[in-house]
Amino acid sequence: LGHVRSMLMKAIKYIRPSRCRLADCVPRNFVSKQIVPVRWVESGSLDSMPSHAEEDVDTSKKAKLSPVAQANGQTGGQITESTIRLMTRLAIQHGAVNLSQGFPNEPPPPQMALAAAGALLDGSSPEAALAMAANLEGLLATQHPDGEENGSESRDLLSQYSFPFGLPLLRTELQKYYERFYPGLPADADKNLTVVLGATEGFACSLRTLCEPGDSVVFFEPFHELYPSQCKLWHLKPVAVTLREDTEAGEWRFEEAELEAALTGAKVLLLNTPHNPTGKVFSHAELEAIAKICVKHDVVCVTDEIY
Repeated sequence: LGHVRSMLMKAIKYIRPSRCRLADCVPRNFVSKQIVPVRWVESGSLDSMPSHAEEDVDTSKKAKLSPVAQANGQTGGQITESTIRLMTRLAIQHGAVNLSQGFPNEPPPPQMALAAAGALLDGSSPEAALAMAANLEGLLATQHPDGEENGSESRDLLSQYSFPFGLPLLRTELQKYYERFYPGLPADADKNLTVVLGATEGFACSLRTLCEPGDSVVFFEPFHELYPSQCKLWHLKPVAVTLREDTEAGEWRFEEAELEAALTGAKVLLLNTPHNPTGKVFSHAELEAIAKICVKHDVVCVTDEIY
C-alpha cells in the first residue's frame, strides 16, 4: 500500500487540481465520503482529508459555456456530450470542415490487420491464428502481385474513432430487430438505443442513471456476483428474493408475496431471464405477475437477457 501511495503521489503532482477535480467529473449525488477529491490527494496527506468530502464541493460555480454549447442545450449543471463530439456532429450535419477532431488517413499496418483476420477466422489457438494470417497474406500477394494493396491510396473510412454509444449502422439494425420482435416497444436508433461493452457496463449505466445512493435494488437469488458488487459500488442496497427449487416439477419458483415485500420502496428490479445459474426461463404468467407488482410500486424493471 505504501508503494502504491508513493507512485500515486508522484503521478498526481503533474495534474492541475483546478482542472481535474474529481467532484467536477462525477454527478453530484455520487460524490460521497469514499471519493477523494484530487486536491486532497495532491496535498500529500490522505489523513488531512475532511470527514465529509462532499461538503467541500462548490456547486455554485458553473462552467462558462461557448455560444455553440449553449445553443445545443448544454448547461453548466449537467453532464453533456463532449465538445469534440458535439463539433463533429455539427460538422457532419452542416457539411463543414471539421478541425476539432483528428481522423487517421492511413489504414492499420497490414500485419496487424492480417493477425486480427487470422484470429477471427481460426481462434482455436495462437498458432492456428498465425497460420491463417500467413495464408491470407499469401492470398493477397497473389491478387496484388505488384505489391500494392487495394485501396491503399484512399482514406480509411472504417478504422476511425467509434461512437461511444454504438455505431449508427449497428444501432439502426438493433432498431429493426426491436421493430420485428417487439413492435410495441418505441426503439429509436438516435434517441434510446445504446450499445455497451458487455452486461457489466450496461448494468452500471442503468444503476447510475436510475438510482441514487441509498436506493434498493432487488434481484433473484442465486445470483451472479456482479449484482451485489455493483450495488455496493454505487452505494445502493441489494435485496435478494429467493428462487426455490421444486424438485418434483423440475422448476425454480418464487413467492409473489416475498417479491412484493422486497419491491415495496425499491427503485429497480433486475430481472435475469434465462436465469444464471439455474437456467430458469420465467414463464409468461410469472412475467405478468412481476410487471404488475413493478407497476404497483413504481419500480423500474431492468432486464438482463444476456443469454
